[in-house]
Amino acid sequence: MINYVRNMYYILGLFSYVLTVCFIVFLEKPVKILGLVDQPTGRKTHSGNIPLSGGLSIFGSISVVSYFRGDLFGLCYPWYTATVLLIVVALLDDRFDLNPTIRLIAQTLATFIMIIWGDVYVVELGDLFGFGNIVLNYLSIPFTLFCVVGIINAINMIDGIDGLAGGIVFVVLFLYGILIFFTDLNLLFLFIISLSCSVLAFLSFNMRTPWRSQAKVFLGDSGSMMLGFSLAWISISITNPKNYILPPIATVWILGVPILDTISIMLRRIIKKQSPFTADREHIHHILLCAGFNQVQTVFIIVVISLIMGSVGLIGSYNKLPDYIMFYGFFIVFIVYNISIFYAWKLMKVVRIIHDRMRFSE
Repeated sequence: MINYVRNMYYILGLFSYVLTVCFIVFLEKPVKILGLVDQPTGRKTHSGNIPLSGGLSIFGSISVVSYFRGDLFGLCYPWYTATVLLIVVALLDDRFDLNPTIRLIAQTLATFIMIIWGDVYVVELGDLFGFGNIVLNYLSIPFTLFCVVGIINAINMIDGIDGLAGGIVFVVLFLYGILIFFTDLNLLFLFIISLSCSVLAFLSFNMRTPWRSQAKVFLGDSGSMMLGFSLAWISISITNPKNYILPPIATVWILGVPILDTISIMLRRIIKKQSPFTADREHIHHILLCAGFNQVQTVFIIVVISLIMGSVGLIGSYNKLPDYIMFYGFFIVFIVYNISIFYAWKLMKVVRIIHDRMRFSE
């Protein structure tokens, strides 16, 4: 019986991987004809028009696999309805560069579908301050909306260089998979297997390698929004009292890198009296690139940091570490991160000035 179940996992993962590869190859020409490509700009260093079909390919693979299983991985229609809404709006955004407000409205509607139809929402936060469990009551819906929209945009914002967003999403899914494997949430575990193997297939085309100098396909907004929404769905599902297997603060650690990067950069933009959604080159990956690391090294460093932070969340949960210790620990990491980023930029500016003067003197 154990061998049968293990073989089923292997087959499901392999099927998802192969399907995603097939979708990526098949969609390459159609998306180019439709203009769904990423063109080089001042902030983008790739050459040529790169297809934005990664998200479509992952979603196509998940849909085909779930159709053949016949159970939609237990997610049923709410997840698919909300995801299709996000993908359609994101594809229009990829093609026509929509107003950010439209994307925000789509993310809000998708979240309400998750809450009202899917019955997935944040109920409590745990004992974050050491004074007792925090139950949200009437704040549950607005707080869930804040979390889901935040995670969606966090994944979207960190999708700045080849392999980074996909690598972080894979790490998060891997950690959740380890956790859920030891529970009775079998359908959710199968969904994670299928999704993680689809992301792995995407990374096969998205990561830079010794024989490929740049990505062959990008996630696009459709992919980053879909994956962000899926991570939010999983995270809230496993912290909800109905399926409680992880304290909410542990998911914050597991999603630590995109959360830290997004909150930090939004605070800096607000301090500068800029829109929090203004595009710039001040993310953690930009700083590492400015420090002299290449893209492959930068992705490796950030993904390893993500794995370490996620492991802290799992280990803390497994050892029943009090919520308030994990919360204060994350707050300290946040402060240290922001101080480091602040002085890192100052150091990089000095290094660049010295470098430019040396070049000028030559």
